Amino acid sequence: MDTNYETDYDMMQCSLKGIEKYKIEINRSLEAAKYLISKKQYHLLLNSQKEWEKYRQKEDEFLNETYEKNCPPDLPCLIAVGDKYHSYKNRAENLSGFCGIWILFKEKGILDSGLNFVPFDN
Repeated sequence: MDTNYETDYDMMQCSLKGIEKYKIEINRSLEAAKYLISKKQYHLLLNSQKEWEKYRQKEDEFLNETYEKNCPPDLPCLIAVGDKYHSYKNRAENLSGFCGIWILFKEKGILDSGLNFVPFDN
């Protein structure tokens, strides 16, 4: 993200661009997961993503309603966009981390109770 913004509007625009980039990363991780985990696990992941998106929609409604009624005119958008940015960033990082773990499991296997690597059964 660019940190050379001069106004709150510039900062908000930067955050909105960041959100769009994290949406792309989320979709990339979801696509990669298709090849890393079983169909059942992938279906569960997609359901999880749908629920996360529902949560995001409700969170956006809450942020807009709360900030629009309780903050000065320019502040609500900035705070709401910042909160939304961090939520998308966290989701993208979590999904990317899951994919990294699944790749490692496929390459090395997983540890059993005796701390031996065994094949990853997905």
